[in-house]
Amino acid sequence: MTTQVITVVPETTIEKVALLLAEHHITGMPVVDASHKLLGLVTERNFLVSGQQVYLPTALELFKNSTETINLQIQELLATPVKDIMVSSVATISPDTELAAAARVFAVKQVNPLPVVDQNGIVVGILSRSDLIKLLTSKRIVI
Repeated sequence: MTTQVITVVPETTIEKVALLLAEHHITGMPVVDASHKLLGLVTERNFLVSGQQVYLPTALELFKNSTETINLQIQELLATPVKDIMVSSVATISPDTELAAAARVFAVKQVNPLPVVDQNGIVVGILSRSDLIKLLTSKRIVI
């Protein structure tokens, strides 16, 4: 589990979220309010799913439109607040969740990462599938 969690607020732009994901080599981050209470989760997948309000244009759309139109669409996309693409119903775990239980949540819910929240819904950490793999490949095996 990582306790130094990178979070954003609902008004954060998609451009800033994309920069944070790339800069920190992470696949997703919690969206929180001012008191650090979990409101949602944004992941790489949210940028690519066309069922969301905002999504990346298809390759065909890029070829059909002029450069000026494409640049305008990209600027509009980048200015969109993360609240428009985040998932509000988020699978979470508590700080005392056993690793086997967390692994089941990853498998059943098909999510990554998993916010770790306390009894008040405050984000206190985050666990990714790669965190589990690192534990299993280290010298100390966690069962």
